[in-house]
Amino acid sequence: MYREIMDILELKREIEALSSRLGKTQDYL
Repeated sequence: MYREIMDILELKREIEALSSRLGKTQDYL
């Protein structure tokens, strides 16, 4: 159970990093 929560938190962090990177690339366009 605890490991699943950690996996979800890691996924959220990766998604936030991806979305922020996408936002930066949109600023360049």
